[in-house]
Amino acid sequence: MSNNAAGEIPATGLPSRRRPTHPGIILLEQFLREIPMTQAEAARRMNMPVTRVNELVRGRRGVTARSALRLGRLLGTTPMFWMNLQANWDLWHALKEERQLGQRLHEQAERRRELLGHP
Repeated sequence: MSNNAAGEIPATGLPSRRRPTHPGIILLEQFLREIPMTQAEAARRMNMPVTRVNELVRGRRGVTARSALRLGRLLGTTPMFWMNLQANWDLWHALKEERQLGQRLHEQAERRRELLGHP
């Protein structure tokens, strides 16, 4: 996939040179640390297990629609803010995987042509 002058992947608006920031990092650095609020307090206020908040902050879990609703209520944001962060993360990783798959398929086709003696 080619990049445009702004360093974005065309038709996505996603950065091409770096992966998007995981929603959990945004949660930790721009909200919990700024308020300040502990993960345990946030979990209690959102009525969810502390482990779920911790896994989100550590990038081991994504934002679900239900989590987005709760984060929005807790932090005064919209649920779409959180869903968009998650969608950007997921889309960037899916595009990366597709590029890698495409590259592998191209290399396999090249090897087949070489084995068959075709240019």
